[in-house]
Amino acid sequence: INRIVTPNRVSITIVGFFVVLIFCAAPSYAVNRLETVYLTALNKTVLVLAHSPNHDLVEKVSFTVNNVLIPFASFIVIIVCTVALVIKLHEASKWRSKSANNVQSDTVTNRNHKVTKMVVMISSLFIVCFTPVCINFIAMTLEPELSIGGRYMNVLIMIMGLGFVLESINSSMNIFIYYQMSSKFRATFCQLFRRDFAKDIYFS
Repeated sequence: INRIVTPNRVSITIVGFFVVLIFCAAPSYAVNRLETVYLTALNKTVLVLAHSPNHDLVEKVSFTVNNVLIPFASFIVIIVCTVALVIKLHEASKWRSKSANNVQSDTVTNRNHKVTKMVVMISSLFIVCFTPVCINFIAMTLEPELSIGGRYMNVLIMIMGLGFVLESINSSMNIFIYYQMSSKFRATFCQLFRRDFAKDIYFS
């Protein structure tokens, strides 16, 4: 893993993600602009949001790419990587069980099982929590009335509210999964926060 996930590759990957996301979001900004309009009723000039002639088409394509294609592509990548990791860990456990003694083999196998279980849980939690929002975005592309001001606005608000709750659950549960299933994370967490807690008590 250390040979594959190098600092340079991680940096290039992160920059690449930012470039792709900026490129995907740029069209929405290109077809919307601020203009000054003079209002005779108010006798003053105000800023308004103006749209280009191809605004509707660009917004529809941009919405589909950013809210449907990219999220589901991330789901596919996560599923493929998780399955590949599980298979590789299983193969490594088999190989080490043949080349090591029973005690070492059991230790490595148990550790690999914990890692596999943790990765599967985190990936599954992410997919489960983000799937309703993605399905809602697909429905929005198919049904124009499922929008703010549309016929099914209340349904949209309810689903998006549920989606925000699920996203919050996903973000808040990861730390508990790591704490429960990773001994190194748990040890570092306890060492860090117990030390800070002791300092707070001492200086209070």
